[in-house]
Amino acid sequence: MKLIFIGGCGRSGTTFLGAMLGAHSACLCTPESQFKTDVYKYLYTAKEKTLDIPEAMNTIKNNWRFKIWDLALGAELPQEVTSYPGLIEWIVRMYGRRVGKPDPGIWIDHTPENRKHADLLFDLFPESKMIHIIRDGRAVAASIMPLDWGANTIDRAAHYWQTRVTQGLAAESFSKDRVIRVKYEELAREPEETLFLCWH
Repeated sequence: MKLIFIGGCGRSGTTFLGAMLGAHSACLCTPESQFKTDVYKYLYTAKEKTLDIPEAMNTIKNNWRFKIWDLALGAELPQEVTSYPGLIEWIVRMYGRRVGKPDPGIWIDHTPENRKHADLLFDLFPESKMIHIIRDGRAVAASIMPLDWGANTIDRAAHYWQTRVTQGLAAESFSKDRVIRVKYEELAREPEETLFLCWH
């Protein structure tokens, strides 16, 4: 199963792009999965470079972000799941079965924070690619300020956008062969041409 991470500033179209790519019959677009990096960083033992897989599964099952997936996992792991990336991919396949895509060729992960964890994600999933989507900062501010979470003034919205876009640009800079940039406005105006770039 190939893997495409989508990352960007919140309210920049990560869900929009994920839904468009996930509409392909070979693709499975899952709900946001902040837990995949949060749990790894919480449990990983740097000194021994180990992570207990059953403990990781139980921690994921109790993570509120995972509960959004509405996926019931059994108490036992398949014998073939022996690594953390293997655990995540198994969970994704279980989700695919639930939504009618039991054997997806490509997993689309549209978690905005992917942009911040690019190095870790590329280490865990060496064959993965990332799409960094950028939206005009004024549109992001207009989208986020009325909400009951996040930035509620133009100054805070500007800082919110700047810091997150900078993280995405850093991912582009350090992984030029694995990260492509897409503009939200071009995706909305020319969806076919922009999606073509995402695949190549």
